[in-house]
Amino acid sequence: RFASSVIANTASSVEIFPNPSNGIFTIQTDDDLIYNVTVYNLLGEKVQVLDKGVKAKGIYNYAFSAKKLNYSAGIYLLRLTVNGKISTLKLVEQ
Repeated sequence: RFASSVIANTASSVEIFPNPSNGIFTIQTDDDLIYNVTVYNLLGEKVQVLDKGVKAKGIYNYAFSAKKLNYSAGIYLLRLTVNGKISTLKLVEQ
């Protein structure tokens, strides 16, 4: 688990949009490899694994609906690994 007040972005160029999201968001990276995309709540509990595959740099769309998983809308943490570096980014679901 990780603290909700600490959000680290060690990957050099990762963007999430739109943010806030209505259930579908896009991750864009200029780095070579992206993998292990996982959503956590602010308590550090794993909510959903979105992707475990290895992808080349580019733009990828993901669907995440907290409401469909019996969670409330709000702030979630998106943890991903890019080029071996772990990044944690804030994701807001409306």
